[in-house]
Amino acid sequence: MPVVRVAFATSWLSKAGGGVSVVVEALSRNLADAGLEVSVFGLEDRLWLDGDREAWSGAPARALPVLGPAALGYAPEMARRIIEWAPDVVHLHGLWVHPSRSVLQWSRSTGRPYMISPHGMLGTAALRYSRSKKRLISALYQNAVFASARSIHVTSEQEHEEVREYGLSHPVAIIPNGIVLPSAATRASRNEAVCPYVLSLGRVHPKKGLDRLIIAWKDIELSFPNWHLRIVGPDEVGHTKALRELADNAGLKNVHFEAPVYGDAKYALMRDAEVFVLPTLNDNFALTVAESLACRTPVISTKGAPWHGLDDNRCGWWIDHGIEPLSATLRQAMSLTSEQRHAMGARGAEWVARDFCWPAIAQSLVGVYRWLNNRTAEPPCVRID
Repeated sequence: MPVVRVAFATSWLSKAGGGVSVVVEALSRNLADAGLEVSVFGLEDRLWLDGDREAWSGAPARALPVLGPAALGYAPEMARRIIEWAPDVVHLHGLWVHPSRSVLQWSRSTGRPYMISPHGMLGTAALRYSRSKKRLISALYQNAVFASARSIHVTSEQEHEEVREYGLSHPVAIIPNGIVLPSAATRASRNEAVCPYVLSLGRVHPKKGLDRLIIAWKDIELSFPNWHLRIVGPDEVGHTKALRELADNAGLKNVHFEAPVYGDAKYALMRDAEVFVLPTLNDNFALTVAESLACRTPVISTKGAPWHGLDDNRCGWWIDHGIEPLSATLRQAMSLTSEQRHAMGARGAEWVARDFCWPAIAQSLVGVYRWLNNRTAEPPCVRID
């Protein structure tokens, strides 16, 4: 069977792309390992030029210059560069920036199909932010991009429901994201000398529910005076300042805000945490949950992320939204012995190694691409309803 040529189109390829760039990097590499021809088209920024380009381990990537405001991601070269590479299929990762329009231009020029991964950007909580920008972009091109897409890729049943609630009736491929497992040495060398801490790691953004976490911590800090809450990640929309003020006004002593970390340093931080907590209002997958489990750390996640398996696999807690459920669950988790928490973490590591390995996930997407290219029948992961 002829090799399928797949182009990925996305926004930032650097760390500024957050979880989307992490997925694009790992998935493109695993698809190339599976025998596809893959090329990645994204946006150039200072982080890319200052080192992220050299650290990139995905399929060959082209980061294109941006004109005008960075938030719009206007890269006028992208459509032409994709057309020149001549893919069979394009996989668009993310919404609300100009690469979406570039993919539409490519498709109209060639008649070839494309699919979209929203990466949680159609969730109710996500849609509340930057409403004016999204309304404008929807009218300019995003609605047309949706209309011409052949399929939507989601990572969970929850995100499938969000796609339908938004009004999209496309065939939907339900395939989870994978994770890059930390090395055995990183997982094994736990630092027992550090003070016990609860970790929340990721973008510091209002939709992450970190204000609720801080208020919940106020309920328990005096009961656990040796424990610390560490909030680690890049600040967005100035939200860190608001959270600091919230913690200061509450008189909290053991809440810390820290700069983002990556690679082995991130995994070490996850490994040494007694509990990882994700208080998010809405996430389509949340890679940090899977990564923490891979580091043998139990997880508390709100039902804003699709991690019901935390309960099913006895490696954490999947809880309702709100301060009271969060406070009660933190108290329960922190009251366990360290050995009990480590046993939960070990079960979580077994689960993610079994169900979230990138090679198997890449193979599922290979089937979707071949179907989009009219080379095979509809694969079992595709939902038409």
